[in-house]
Amino acid sequence: MNKKARKTNNDVITIRVATTSDGLNFTDAGAAAGLNDQTTVALSGIRWLGTGSMLRIHDGRYGLFFGAGNCLDNDSDGFHFIDYAETDNLVREPSDLLKWHVVYGFDNPILSTDTVIDPAGPRSYPLNAPLVNVHGADALKASQVAPLVPPAAGYDSSFFSGRVYDPQAVYTDERTVTIVFAGYNTPQPSNNLGDYRSIGRFQLSVPAGYFAPVIAESED
Repeated sequence: MNKKARKTNNDVITIRVATTSDGLNFTDAGAAAGLNDQTTVALSGIRWLGTGSMLRIHDGRYGLFFGAGNCLDNDSDGFHFIDYAETDNLVREPSDLLKWHVVYGFDNPILSTDTVIDPAGPRSYPLNAPLVNVHGADALKASQVAPLVPPAAGYDSSFFSGRVYDPQAVYTDERTVTIVFAGYNTPQPSNNLGDYRSIGRFQLSVPAGYFAPVIAESED
């Protein structure tokens, strides 16, 4: 974040559910609800959504790992943190994918860009440490997040300290989910190759059997 005044950002995003049998023709099932607030300007709100991936939960619901963004830098992209949500209902048809609730959101993210503090609060963004927490690597300068300031304990940072997005979740075994994601070490990538996108990976431990394995369909 910098000190330059920015115009009001009126961009909105809507995630829609669609079905296809051939990858070319799609049938719209409607807009998904519960993942974000299209109009929020709260610095802790989820306004913009990025890409992500779903895993089937053992009880028939689905879980979604997704990139998301807020109004911290007025940029309408989902690259500030990685969140996780679940469907409200068992998924038997496309309409069951329309209602979601966020489990890991902005203030308790799975992974996040650098933590900053609003001195007017004071208030930390995010409020709690990410589930995957990395300390002391590639720390941003205070001038790069002004007028917010770094927390007293320092940054929680790595190559994804500026941007983190596009989580792809892979069922690994009954207790493990592997997440592959993209990130930058700066909020504003430049021609410097050190600022260029990097690909990272981490693994989450889950209760045994929480996610269902993917079963490939055989062809006769």
